[in-house]
Amino acid sequence: MDAHALRVLDFYAIVEMLVNQTQTVYGGEIAEKIKPLLDLDEIRKAQEETSEAVEWLGRYGEIPWGSGGDIRPILNRAKIGGVLSPEELFQVKEFLGTLRQIRSKVLESRSFPLITSIVKEFHLLPALEKEIEKSVSPAGEILDSASFELLRLRKQARLIEGRLREKLQSLIDSPTVKKFLQEPIITIRDDRFVVPVKAEFKSQFPGVVHDRSSSGQTVFLEPIDTVNINNELREAQMKIRDEEDRILTDLSRKVGEQAGELQRSLQALARLDFIFAKARLSDLMKGNMPRVEEGAYLDLVGARHPLLKGEVVPIDIQIGKGFHTLVITGPNTGGKTVSLKTAGLLVLMAQAGLHLPASSNSSIGIFKNVFADIGDEQSIQQSLSTFSAHMAQIVRILREADPQSLVLLDELGSGTDPREGAALGASILEFLHEKRIPTIASTHHTELVAFAYLHRDARNASMEFDQKTLAPTYRMRLGIPGASHAFQIAKKLGLLPEVLADAQKHLTLEREKLDLLISKLEEERQKVESDKAEAEKLKEEALKFREEFQKQTEEIKKKKKQILRSAYEEAQKVVNETKSQMEELLEKLRQEPKVSARTEAIRKEVEEAKTQVDERMLITERRGLPVSLRDLHAGDLVWIPRFKAQGLIVEIDEEKGKARVQVGSMRATVEQKEIERMDTAELKDALREKEIPERPSINFKKDVSWKIDLHGARVDDALQALDKYIDDAVMANFPFVYILHGRGTGALRTAIHNFLRNHPSVLRFRMGEATEGGPGVTIVYLK
Repeated sequence: MDAHALRVLDFYAIVEMLVNQTQTVYGGEIAEKIKPLLDLDEIRKAQEETSEAVEWLGRYGEIPWGSGGDIRPILNRAKIGGVLSPEELFQVKEFLGTLRQIRSKVLESRSFPLITSIVKEFHLLPALEKEIEKSVSPAGEILDSASFELLRLRKQARLIEGRLREKLQSLIDSPTVKKFLQEPIITIRDDRFVVPVKAEFKSQFPGVVHDRSSSGQTVFLEPIDTVNINNELREAQMKIRDEEDRILTDLSRKVGEQAGELQRSLQALARLDFIFAKARLSDLMKGNMPRVEEGAYLDLVGARHPLLKGEVVPIDIQIGKGFHTLVITGPNTGGKTVSLKTAGLLVLMAQAGLHLPASSNSSIGIFKNVFADIGDEQSIQQSLSTFSAHMAQIVRILREADPQSLVLLDELGSGTDPREGAALGASILEFLHEKRIPTIASTHHTELVAFAYLHRDARNASMEFDQKTLAPTYRMRLGIPGASHAFQIAKKLGLLPEVLADAQKHLTLEREKLDLLISKLEEERQKVESDKAEAEKLKEEALKFREEFQKQTEEIKKKKKQILRSAYEEAQKVVNETKSQMEELLEKLRQEPKVSARTEAIRKEVEEAKTQVDERMLITERRGLPVSLRDLHAGDLVWIPRFKAQGLIVEIDEEKGKARVQVGSMRATVEQKEIERMDTAELKDALREKEIPERPSINFKKDVSWKIDLHGARVDDALQALDKYIDDAVMANFPFVYILHGRGTGALRTAIHNFLRNHPSVLRFRMGEATEGGPGVTIVYLK
């Protein structure tokens, strides 16, 4: 990728931002070397890695990166046999702990394949980590637990030191010795325990002098009585140092043996840190992953320059699909240069695997190179003018660019005579256009506006200018050229009218007409935009009104259902109370010792009325009214509009909101909304006929009812009739049948149940519910 373009498009400023997001020195070094990629698969993988890390941070937060210190010099020294310090060994242990924690946390998630593939490259060394942990403290001290020998030697040294201190303490506490001491304390000089003695009593206090105070008034003397004990302590300390050296040497050797594995783990950790740094940068920029496809093109939607501060106006910019030359015109400080830089920088970022500060609808192709002539390229050292510097850069671009390149030219044709500059600009655009090189050029030369109109695969664009405020809005408008608005701005700033009028005389007639046309186009476009915004507002209000209307309609339907439901529940309550009263009355009549003909007639009337109530309790709602599966039971007769036929409920699945129904010889699964209650008159006719009305799609035998009444029958006769009835029901493909046996003493019901338990055609059976006839009815499910 062209180094000059990387610099003028501020790619290195983005690199610096990326480096600041890394957590380790290793990741920072990779970030410093980031460059745009040229292979489609590599770019897509880099983008997906960034997206995975963004998702991780949003779901789990930061990864435990550890201290982030650089252990590479430590590993290199250990590899060649160097002895590491306790502090260096502890750094290695911390690094191993970081690897272990990151690997464990990532592998638990199981939904981040790219990140997981990296952490699987971590080489965990639990034995080495544990050995260093038990040998070295965070403060860089060698612990007693490093070896049994070290523990033994240190205990021995502490015992010797205890005896030595006890001996010295007894000396300084002695009245005869106190007068010789500068202070009654025990101190250390040259690793020997001594006492401070006044210089004038040195000859009267037998011992070895190890040091003298700066004033010369005190000598630090080892009493002769403690020399042997001091020697013992010194020997013990030397043995401790030897054991400590052995421990450090052994641990350093083990680190050196694993240095290769540790360095490979370090490289994997660096890549992981780099990927998460890209994710943090994406979050900082409010970035999104663009689509990356074949071909040299870009389609940026809502793009923002990542280095601009404050409220940034997003722009849409396209090149490479439908047209490969884009000419941007407009006033100074209108945003032309920023637009060029935004396009170029975001291409470089996308190909480097970075998310873009743009809409997720943005997409880019792959540019093999990006060339840019932007800004003031004047070089004092080379004695080049601004125009010469620009032209030198353009000469190089024309020589090296190809159709797989993106060319960005800022203020094309500026810095020289306007007419010559416009002519050169037109020729440069012509050259690039003929070679089909994707080019975005900004210019002040209104003459170049005609280029896009006269060439296929070329477009004009402009930076919007508010005609009322005479200020730029920084929005790009594709397809419409822009004017400089110099006269309008000058007039607003107070230029004398006569000067302004004289200036207008110097414009050619063609130029004046062109500027007027562009201004009118801009004015008309702004009016269209305003009308469009108003239309969108009205559309939004209409949609809102429609949603509100639909909501109110749904509420009315819901209230209607609630009212109907309440009415049904109240009616059912009355029916239940009536039935209960009838049962009580029948029970009293049965208990009467003497039954007159009148009483028997009353009993029969009550039983007939009760039977009618039982039949009516099968009716819950009229067809077409709201129905809930909770209010249906297996055996209920319903209407299925789809089949235009009656059906029997076989099974109910409230969780799925569906029911299994038998329609003739066919069984089907239907949703709750497809089920309607039988009309009262229809259900009454079906019950009185004790059969399901014959319909073209039903194969039920016409002489087989869906229930059998065994009231008052002897047990033997009842069982014989029931056996034949069940065979007929099976032949008629009934899923279940009703057996009406009454309550009575329960003898008949018991005999029927015993019979059903052993019948080969019976799947199962149950007592009827309150709405089905209660204990006087048995529902039998057939195989």
